[in-house]
Amino acid sequence: MRVLGLLKLNIPHRYRGKCYLNIQPSVVVDVGAYVGYTVQAWKRWWPECEVIAFEPLYFERLVENVKGLEKVTCHDLAVGPWDRNVKLCFEGRQKVVTMRRLDMFKLKPDFLKIDVEGCELGVLTGALETIHLNHPTVQIEVGQTRLLSDAMMQRLGYHPVDEKWPDVIYEV
Repeated sequence: MRVLGLLKLNIPHRYRGKCYLNIQPSVVVDVGAYVGYTVQAWKRWWPECEVIAFEPLYFERLVENVKGLEKVTCHDLAVGPWDRNVKLCFEGRQKVVTMRRLDMFKLKPDFLKIDVEGCELGVLTGALETIHLNHPTVQIEVGQTRLLSDAMMQRLGYHPVDEKWPDVIYEV
């Protein structure tokens, strides 16, 4: 166990050692950044990249855990298919948060990570333009939605290139 901020975590093995991705992104978008262990991994693997992180439930811990990292921007927002307030429930927490479509931000990611506890397809729906225009490598925590994720990504011209359960990495 490693301590990040105020929360003890079992950091997933895929984020510990060397990078398992054969890319060198300039812009990483992390949707569902949780408390920041993925942001820390991105900056360790790609120190020059810009990271834009979205996390509505653990935002304060995320900010605390990435303090001092250069070119990291954190947003206290949910990302999904709509632009409105929504109620999120996770780990016994309930919170009304602002949701925005990723397309609203006009970002140009080379790498897009989506891990939002079963709402990944909603994030993709709100990011179709961003994905279509930029063709980023996409990492999705698929869990029980693997078939739906594969079908949606295939319609966008993507195919799975690697799998680190529960994540699948897709490329054009």
